[in-house]
Amino acid sequence: MGARLGTWCSAGDVRRSLTALGWSVERVSGHATKRHRVQARRSGTTPQRPSPGNIHIAGAGFAGAGAARAFAERGWSVTVFDPSGPASGASGNPRSLVQPRLAKGLDAASHLHLHAALFAARQMDQLGVASIPGALHLGVGHHGEKVKAALSHEGLPATLIRAVDEDESSKLAGCRVGPGAWFASARSVAGPEYVAALLDHGNIEVRFDEPQMTACEETPMVWCTGSSAVNELDLSGLHQIRGQLEVLAPMPGLNHAVCFGHYLLPGEDSVVLGASYDHGDSDPAVRDDTAQASLELAQAALPGVPMRRTGGRTSFRLASRDRLPVLGPDDQGHCWFSLAHGSRGASTGPFLGAFLADCMEGVPGALPSVYISRLRIGRFES
Repeated sequence: MGARLGTWCSAGDVRRSLTALGWSVERVSGHATKRHRVQARRSGTTPQRPSPGNIHIAGAGFAGAGAARAFAERGWSVTVFDPSGPASGASGNPRSLVQPRLAKGLDAASHLHLHAALFAARQMDQLGVASIPGALHLGVGHHGEKVKAALSHEGLPATLIRAVDEDESSKLAGCRVGPGAWFASARSVAGPEYVAALLDHGNIEVRFDEPQMTACEETPMVWCTGSSAVNELDLSGLHQIRGQLEVLAPMPGLNHAVCFGHYLLPGEDSVVLGASYDHGDSDPAVRDDTAQASLELAQAALPGVPMRRTGGRTSFRLASRDRLPVLGPDDQGHCWFSLAHGSRGASTGPFLGAFLADCMEGVPGALPSVYISRLRIGRFES
């Protein structure tokens, strides 16, 4: 059994997407005034897995470390390059939140983030990475509309999301707050610890004191360079977003993540308040005005709770025009990309790294075809 198809369109994005889905693609002569068209075949059997080889990965954040782990577990010899060291960008924040995406509808993007969050939580357990389960979303301000919309979805199990009244919400938050939604599957994790666990594999070699190698047919390259990709790669539709978080003194009773537009993430000896989402701002400094705005938002959501700031950190996220990651190969298939994970890199980075490994090996991946089209690298080109 198998399948054949033909398309009138022969654009490179169409051919690459079909190839990533396991089709054997050929561009042939078109009809009448149409110069080219595409025909493709797909076997009804699972393709034979090629022998693992060598692969280079540029970037050692969530995306690069996640991809490295996926290839290493499949038997590849992986070399990771990052002159700034592991978890040097936004992946190096002292706490990161892994959770499904709040949205008005369960569209392809929502499903992607749901699968990614569940994948990351399961991987943390498998790797023995310590994390704090659960996130409370308060129904306050503009965030309340998102919470209300998320609770309106039918068919979602209580293990993912459920409504909580004021009493239960206050118990979860450790102080008196209003009602909200409880995401039991969410996780708060120390980013550097997660990255270190991902890179801890016998098939992974890390090189932080030399520039990355170039891609070639024998040794493909996966670009996972985060915000620096804006200057390093000629890809349209990408931009940097500044994110400043604040480090607070421990808050007794705060045992879970609390979200209200920003978030409070408890750790062993501090609480992380974050993070700003500053478009068009390239200032790397930790600014007092940004800190004050974040503190005011947190104090309005948790009135009467003492909060003492002890420090802060600024990093830059890479995001795309439609706020979805950029994933897939270039025209030659020697360079692959896993970029623009925005504020969701702790979940989408490892998840899409595993999918890239499946694609490169030519085996069916866990990602439905609708995502391939939504994430393709050339979707912003005119």
